[in-house]
Amino acid sequence: MAAWLQGYVCGLLLASCHVSAAPTMGLEKQELLGGYRAFCSKYRCCPQETDHESMDCSARNASELQEVSIPAPITSLSLRHNRITQLQPGSFAVAPTLSRLDLSFNKIDFISQGWWTSGSGNPDKATSGLKSLSLANNAVQSVNSSSFEGLSTLLALDLSYNRIRVLRGESFVGLTNLEELVVDHNPIYFVRGDAFATLPQLRELQMNFLDRLVLPPNAFGFVPAITTLGMAGNKLEDVPEQCLRSLKSLRSLDLSRNPFKVITDWNLQDLPNLSTLRLNDLHKLSKLEPEVFYDAENNRSVQLSGLYLRHTGLRSLSPKLLDWNQIVDVDLSENAWRCDCRLSWMASLAQRLPAEHRPRCAAPFNVEGRAVGDLRPVRVHVWRHRLIRARLFNCHAVHSDRVGGSRCPRNGHLQARLAEGRASLQNRSRNCGHRGRGSGALAYICGISPSVERSRTFVKQHYNVLRHGLRKTHETTASQASCTFSECFLA
Repeated sequence: MAAWLQGYVCGLLLASCHVSAAPTMGLEKQELLGGYRAFCSKYRCCPQETDHESMDCSARNASELQEVSIPAPITSLSLRHNRITQLQPGSFAVAPTLSRLDLSFNKIDFISQGWWTSGSGNPDKATSGLKSLSLANNAVQSVNSSSFEGLSTLLALDLSYNRIRVLRGESFVGLTNLEELVVDHNPIYFVRGDAFATLPQLRELQMNFLDRLVLPPNAFGFVPAITTLGMAGNKLEDVPEQCLRSLKSLRSLDLSRNPFKVITDWNLQDLPNLSTLRLNDLHKLSKLEPEVFYDAENNRSVQLSGLYLRHTGLRSLSPKLLDWNQIVDVDLSENAWRCDCRLSWMASLAQRLPAEHRPRCAAPFNVEGRAVGDLRPVRVHVWRHRLIRARLFNCHAVHSDRVGGSRCPRNGHLQARLAEGRASLQNRSRNCGHRGRGSGALAYICGISPSVERSRTFVKQHYNVLRHGLRKTHETTASQASCTFSECFLA
């Protein structure tokens, strides 16, 4: 057996083997074997097969790392859930094939220069092939120009759930090939304009749930190639539109869980490649203007493939917001939708959504809890001489024909309360009624009945509209029909 292989197997078996050819073994291999054997002996987590590519040393009560050597062919090492407090010079000595290192859920509060170089000052000697590094759920307070020196091959870095407060221009020096950066759940309150200047290859940036984040206008000016950006839960009161304008390659944007009240001035035309927009959990959001999604240059709506509006403060939505026939995935669930005529367009959209994304009505009370996709527009005709009073929840227009004149004195006007939507009354008679607009507006419909009591009973029995609103989809037609409730949702 070759001296190198014999020594390596002995290290794996935690045995005190004599390696006869040790004097001829290269110095670097001897160092690697010694460091690996010591690590295995102490924490007993090394694989028992020489062809294993991963090492799981999680929850071994490890408190320090000294001259750790990881031989080939191991590519992945997990040191999660230990008690490591610092990454000191020489923590990792040699790891020629290691590409993934997980140090999450420790107590690391400081990252020293040369923590992987055995104090030799030669970064190439250590984890030169490292592609992924996780330092999530630690106590790191800052990162500087020496924290990641020599890790030019790193593609993904996770610093979430630490105690970092400021991102500066020197924070990520040396990470010239980094493509994915996660800094979620840090008390970061300020990001300097040059914070990402050393990350020219950055494609995905997750900076969610930070502490009242303040961004300069040029925050993303050095990383125009970003395609995915997460900025959820950052206590942003307005969309940081100036920061976003430089991200012409952005495809996915998450602005969920921010205290936006209205979104009006922002225009997605500035993000020509955006395909997915997440605006979930915007509890204070009451208005989302169609202008936000309007592409003025091409005179059309911005084309999105995914729009997520779950659990917001929205109660209505314009059909002009997007080309809803082109969108692939929409989430409109968990909103208090007001199912009036302005929302009738949503029924066909809701029918093709997955069950977990489908919207439900919260008002009016007669359709509360109903799936929007299950409701149908109807036309209801009511004989004018039998209509006494109706509370109209659902109609955007009420037409009253051939009503008025001497047979309809003002004191005999019949009241219809338009409680939901942009209500209006269109009346041909100058002497009867007025136009009312807005939620709760009052409109008056003239009608004549030989018996008020009889008419009241008729309305209550057949339409149940007296004081309670329209409830049935029953349609009555007659030559004398004068009141038409058009395209409304009726339970």
